[in-house]
Amino acid sequence: MIVSIRKQNCDETGKMIKKGDLLIANHEGADFDLTAGRIYVAIKNQGDGTFHDCIHVIDDRGVEQDYCSAYFCFYEGELVTEA
Repeated sequence: MIVSIRKQNCDETGKMIKKGDLLIANHEGADFDLTAGRIYVAIKNQGDGTFHDCIHVIDDRGVEQDYCSAYFCFYEGELVTEA
């Protein structure tokens, strides 16, 4: 399945991610236990982890992991479906 997300990633928006924000994984994180097009919840504020630009989510293995904000887009009520 190929998921195409045509919007700026979280890093490009310049907005800080807060605990509880809903995020959509893009294709950049596909090699790192994230599913493109799946919605994830930030479980810490951006920067409260390893690096200033990292965010924490529960990945597809069920593990809390920090990821680069470029792997996600902000969820803004879009309908997320398989292509």
